Amino acid sequence: GSRLLFPSSERDQIRPLLADALSKVSSLLSAIAVEQPILEQVRASRRALGLSLLNAEASYQRLITETGIPPEQSEAVLTMLLYAHRFTSGLIAIAFARGTDLHARLMQRAEPLQHALLDIRDAVAERGTPRPVPEPEPTHEVAERVELLFEQLAIVRDACLRFRV
Repeated sequence: GSRLLFPSSERDQIRPLLADALSKVSSLLSAIAVEQPILEQVRASRRALGLSLLNAEASYQRLITETGIPPEQSEAVLTMLLYAHRFTSGLIAIAFARGTDLHARLMQRAEPLQHALLDIRDAVAERGTPRPVPEPEPTHEVAERVELLFEQLAIVRDACLRFRV
């Protein structure tokens, strides 16, 4: 009955929800990549991101039960969701390192991270092709965690390229 009354499909919902989650990751990055992150802003961004990821995951579950999707499409969505979580965990770890070389490195590299994130978000929302993610820069051991974020975004970009639902 609900399908007859509300003829929307999860195929129409998943992309905007994934794009929203990536926007929230970008907001969290903005809240953390400042000289003195404000704890309340970081918490609010993290909470909004968590809800957004839960919505995208629920949409994915409904998509599977609604019509099913090919395994390679399913893997692409799950990869984007998983690496959004990993990226978030990396950011939160860096947020607790404020005032260190690690946090300073994030502030230096935040702009290319933001551009890559937003480009992937737009590609997900518009079924486009995201530009390549900047390469990680060689660095000393402490700042390596920031450069790993670029590697994680490259994996999200590859998943975006494979996602055609």
